[in-house]
Amino acid sequence: MDVLIKRWYLLAIACVINLCAGSIYAWSVFAGPKAEQLSQILGQTITAGDLSLAFSLGNGLAPIPMLLGGYLNDKAGPKIQIVLGGLLVAIGLCWAGASESLFTLFFSYGFIFCLGVGLTYSATVNTSVKFFPDHPGLAGGLTTAAYGFCSVGVPPVAHVLIQQFGITAAFQILGVVFGTVIVIGGLLSQKCPQGFMTTGRKDSPRSVKAAVNYNWSEMVRTTNF
Repeated sequence: MDVLIKRWYLLAIACVINLCAGSIYAWSVFAGPKAEQLSQILGQTITAGDLSLAFSLGNGLAPIPMLLGGYLNDKAGPKIQIVLGGLLVAIGLCWAGASESLFTLFFSYGFIFCLGVGLTYSATVNTSVKFFPDHPGLAGGLTTAAYGFCSVGVPPVAHVLIQQFGITAAFQILGVVFGTVIVIGGLLSQKCPQGFMTTGRKDSPRSVKAAVNYNWSEMVRTTNF
């Protein structure tokens, strides 16, 4: 299949992957029931606020795997990175559901799960933008929007699962489903060819100027700056 056509399928796959990776924003649905479960297990009152560190850790540490993922994606391509991210997402959510202490919850959700989310997200956005040098904003915007849309779609589903099966099973069901989807999506992903450029960009009448060395004062006076 021609790359110019296939890239649209790859973009759709990246969006589906990010719909699962964005499950980090469903934390508010899990926090209350998990706090009740831990209160019963530990014999002390634990509130949803006490568990907020798990979400804070995940969001605070997320930029680190994204930075490392960007390097890994450039070297090895998105397939390995997304598959690894999907496995970590599954392990993190399943472990969080089974956790019986604050430490294991914070480690499984705030570190393992969010490490998988960061690796997955950085690979999908990075690769999608490379496949669309003519529409980088569109590719980046769609993949990011899919990641954010999960905050709308997952909470109602998670709420139903919690009501029907309990908090532990809800974590684990979503972990298996999301992890499986991400891993399959990763196996279907591919690295953007080196130097890939659409026909439209190749035939563009705009020329690329040769690099010019400026000192700082000359640089700030340029139109590009």
